[in-house]
Amino acid sequence: MFGGARDDTFDGGLGDDVMRGGAGNDSYRFSGAWGKDVIGDSDGLGSIWIDGQQVVDVKLAGSSTAWTAKLSDGQVLSLVAVQDKTSSTGMKLVIARDGVAANTITLDGFDFLKAQSAQGYLGIKLATNLAVAIQANGVDRTGPAVAAGVTDVAANPFQSAGFSLEALEGSSTAGSTKSFTIYFNQALQSGSSFVLQLGDLGAAQLTAVYGNLSMPANGATFQLPAGATQATFALRKSDASNIETDIAGLVSVVVTSGANVANSNSWALTWSSHGDPGATIFGDESPTTNKDLLSGTPNADRILGLTEDDALLGLGGADKLEGDAGGDVLMGGLGADTLKGGPGDDLIYGSSNGGFSGTSVTVDPSDVIAQGQNWVYYRNGIVDQDGFAAASLAGLSRDLQTGDAGNAIEGGDGDDLIYAGSGDDLVEGGNGSDDIDGMGGSDVLWAMPETTASRAMAATSMA
Repeated sequence: MFGGARDDTFDGGLGDDVMRGGAGNDSYRFSGAWGKDVIGDSDGLGSIWIDGQQVVDVKLAGSSTAWTAKLSDGQVLSLVAVQDKTSSTGMKLVIARDGVAANTITLDGFDFLKAQSAQGYLGIKLATNLAVAIQANGVDRTGPAVAAGVTDVAANPFQSAGFSLEALEGSSTAGSTKSFTIYFNQALQSGSSFVLQLGDLGAAQLTAVYGNLSMPANGATFQLPAGATQATFALRKSDASNIETDIAGLVSVVVTSGANVANSNSWALTWSSHGDPGATIFGDESPTTNKDLLSGTPNADRILGLTEDDALLGLGGADKLEGDAGGDVLMGGLGADTLKGGPGDDLIYGSSNGGFSGTSVTVDPSDVIAQGQNWVYYRNGIVDQDGFAAASLAGLSRDLQTGDAGNAIEGGDGDDLIYAGSGDDLVEGGNGSDDIDGMGGSDVLWAMPETTASRAMAATSMA
């Protein structure tokens, strides 16, 4: 279909169509299942309509070449810019209903610079400015953000088309450690950094921890790796802290990425003079090294390995250890622990009574743990149950996981070898070719990932 030098209206209809608008304020309309259509507009002065709604303002979706848009009826669109030598501008923009690849609109000869201007291209205005959001970990999002459908606390909120930074609200209380995640609406450039701002909380003399770096928190500056779309840091009570009464304030960050400088929202935090029962400890996110030895406290801790090869030691308390990606070592220590290896070649050692047993048992001596290609272990005398010793060995090709009484063990992806140990254990092999030995006790074993219902039934039967 071809238009002239007037204001033309094109209807994509059914099937795969090519529309050439020419000069003038042209309108391109699509509805239902329109197929895979192509638009070539000579001046970009027109507009695009889907199911009677114009595509106008869009937001970055964690990449400098990907955006989302939300129509007035709630439909979500994805927009992706791709380089193409056959295009007159070397660039095309592909628009699709989120999750529906069968219906797409490709803008041939897409003018990226015009789309970044106040005028826009065919009415589309691409957001390019850096935006930053901050949220405390382990809490629910509140306020208008929830009404906009941004409820997944593990996801980057900028990937939700209905998200508005002004809508993100929340408050937390801490007494020893509190971790936060910073989210960016685009991948960061090389040389990026963030500065912590604590307001009245500066009087608490807290320490900020990011990766393997720590410093006084108020005004602390940390470098961020290129390409990051989120980062995690923690505040903890320092040796200089002498908090006799609760101190309340607002936590925020200022992020610099290239020529862009952006302020985050503020998160309300009350630092308690009474401390708190446990800590959230996370792995290294610095651009230089991601291999961490993370040790918990005598209380109930949550320890996250994040990327690369980490060693997580729970020590006392009912801990939750998550190795995440990489070849990790997880040792629960004393207490009813839950251990999850995640992807990679992992060693999981339950150490003590965990999960579903209320009886403490004598722990078999730990093995020496070493980091080669992956974390591995070999027997070399007696090591204290909460100890950690390293040696130089080559890696193993399989996971080796051991437990004692009443552990909850999840192998994750890969070919795992799991020894549940004595006691009543819950063991999930996960994906891969696994060998599971329940050993003593009344065990429930899953070769493949189990459902939430089956886990609940097993927990009830073992109570």
